[in-house]
Amino acid sequence: MCALSPFPHVIIADDDDSVRSLVARVVGRTYRSVQLSLVNDGADALQVFDQRGADLVITNNQMLTMHGMDLIHALRTRSATVPILMLSADRTIAGPALAAGATQFLLKPFRVPELRQTLLGLLPA
Repeated sequence: MCALSPFPHVIIADDDDSVRSLVARVVGRTYRSVQLSLVNDGADALQVFDQRGADLVITNNQMLTMHGMDLIHALRTRSATVPILMLSADRTIAGPALAAGATQFLLKPFRVPELRQTLLGLLPA
């Protein structure tokens, strides 16, 4: 758990409002009590992580200011051991994302039960 709160803190970085909202709803329904930080790019996710830490980071790859791959590199350079879930419609980045330090990769579009199961594997309820 994050040192600042007894509840898990999950950062969701995606520049698509509808995807970010859907993922937030699934996370909120998966964990009884959770703190969410919703951001639209990797730079904002990194800033939130530096300020508050996180128990799980969920990121898209293609974002305007900082791509998800760059976010993964930045987090792992900081020796962050937080689980990272990369979501992308581009299946070709699965291998590179995992090699860069993503804990899991989920191809978009995904099914809600698949996302929920993945979340529980990364951060047990």
